[in-house]
Amino acid sequence: DLVVIGQSTAGAGMPVLRSDFPEYVLLHGAGPVLVLPAQGQAGTPGAHVTVGWNGSASALRAITSAIALLQRARRVDLVVFDADPGLHGELAGADMALYLARHGVRVELGSAHAGANAGAALVRYACDSGADLIVMGAHGRARFRAVLLGDATRAAMLASPLPLWMAH
Repeated sequence: DLVVIGQSTAGAGMPVLRSDFPEYVLLHGAGPVLVLPAQGQAGTPGAHVTVGWNGSASALRAITSAIALLQRARRVDLVVFDADPGLHGELAGADMALYLARHGVRVELGSAHAGANAGAALVRYACDSGADLIVMGAHGRARFRAVLLGDATRAAMLASPLPLWMAH
């Protein structure tokens, strides 16, 4: 149902594991992955969750796979970065907020400017708001027979001090 793995840290490669093990599992697995931070807060995540929404299929898979967790959360912030009215509608994220509310999730909708890196912006937003978990989709693509993560996914996976619930 869920794969739980640790975040990669520079120079901490295990001789038995690939150096990109969390990324590989995320992009090649069939279900959601919970990536625990190498450093950061301890405790049980899920009381205050920040959800990154960009309308992608991977974001939808991450959210739907986390519904049971989101229903139990005390607070859920649904955040859209750099919303495009043509793509996201007049009130970006309203459709997903309604979907979550219909599933019994207490959700607050927000939007923010991401700048060059949506992953880093999402991590900052979650940390600044006091969240203890981030739910987000993971984008990846194959190129030159190597697995490359999208910029937002890579930034979040490498730098988040919070646990990440992700799906590809």
